[in-house]
Amino acid sequence: MRLKTYQYIDPGICYETTHWDIECMICGETWEIESYRMTSHNWVCEDLGHIPGETLHRYRNTCTQCGYSIITDEFCSLLH
Repeated sequence: MRLKTYQYIDPGICYETTHWDIECMICGETWEIESYRMTSHNWVCEDLGHIPGETLHRYRNTCTQCGYSIITDEFCSLLH
């Protein structure tokens, strides 16, 4: 069985841990192996809408792996 978990490291990187439970098909002996690596966040962007009275649009970006989330305001040519 393989299980992956993720931990926030910084705004650009997650720490991925992969855990395997392995069983020998011949003798039945079992053992565990873990591997570690740094990986980029897997971003999903949520549109939070225009900021009233500003030329800005707000977004929430969330990593689907570690859960890290950041809100950004970006220029929008429309004044609302």
